[in-house]
Amino acid sequence: MIIKLYHEIALVVACSVVLGPERMITVPPRHYCIIENPVVRDKDNDVVLDGSGQAKLSHADQEIRLAQEPFPLWPGELLKQPLTPLKVVVANTALRLKAVLDFETDDGDKRTAGDEWLFEGPGTCSCFIDEELNFDDCYYNRD
Repeated sequence: MIIKLYHEIALVVACSVVLGPERMITVPPRHYCIIENPVVRDKDNDVVLDGSGQAKLSHADQEIRLAQEPFPLWPGELLKQPLTPLKVVVANTALRLKAVLDFETDDGDKRTAGDEWLFEGPGTCSCFIDEELNFDDCYYNRD
C-alpha cells in the first residue's frame, strides 16, 4: 500500500500483483520455439520502447527463436509453440515444404505462396514461419 500526501489530502493507492513471476525460456541446441507478437528490435538488437517505456510489439507477427541464452517473454509476447526439436533428415530422404507467405531465402531464392520444394537429406531442417512442413510426406531415394 502506498500513501501519498497532496496538499494535506491523503491518497491511498492499493497495489496488487496481477501476474506472477514466469520462468525464463531456455532453448537447448537443435530445438526451437515460436513466439507470437514479438517485440520490435533495432539494428543493435535492443528492444524498442515507446514514449511510456513499454516495449513495442509486432502484433500478429511470429518469430522463431533457436538455441540461445535463456530469455524472458516481454509483456504481450506469447509462446505459441513450445520447445520443439528440429527435424533431422537422413541421407537418401527428403521432406516436402510449401511456402505459406512470399519470402526470400538466405541463398537469394524467391519463394511465392503455394510453391513446393524438397529439402533433401542429410541435414537438419530448420523451417521458418513462411514455410509449412508436411511430416506425412517423406520421400525415399532407393538408389
